[in-house]
Amino acid sequence: MSANRTQQKVDEGKMPEGLQQHASSTATLTVQNKSVTVTQAIATLQGRIDAITAAQQAKTMWIDAVQKQNEELAAMNAFVGSLATVVRGMYAGSPTTLADFGITPRKVTTLTAEQKLLASQKRAATRIARHTMSAKQKAGAQLYEHVDGLGMIELSAVA
Repeated sequence: MSANRTQQKVDEGKMPEGLQQHASSTATLTVQNKSVTVTQAIATLQGRIDAITAAQQAKTMWIDAVQKQNEELAAMNAFVGSLATVVRGMYAGSPTTLADFGITPRKVTTLTAEQKLLASQKRAATRIARHTMSAKQKAGAQLYEHVDGLGMIELSAVA
């Protein structure tokens, strides 16, 4: 038999037709050392076909239900997130009350002196790499223009 249920259903759907057409004159058939009438064989095959059909319909209904659930959850995500933010704001000072809502309080990260120093150095290196300056730094900077082959020539100096 085929592994594909739809093809299996089609193949087994043909067997009762073939039995009615060609074996209807036979009183009994011997299947697995048992005597079976043609009517019983057809009923057994029809039971298998009905089971395959029911399983396919149940799977289709399940897929539809999951898709509907996912759509509803996606539509409600913004609302649930906003509600959690409101509840977190209302009960920020009471972790036990937040736990009743299934919400954990936001964790405040405290940096060590070493971590603060490293972060400060990274910020400074980033500002240098990106040539970021404050308004005061820009006012005190000298402006240069690149001239081919001559290097940097000072255009103006703001004191």
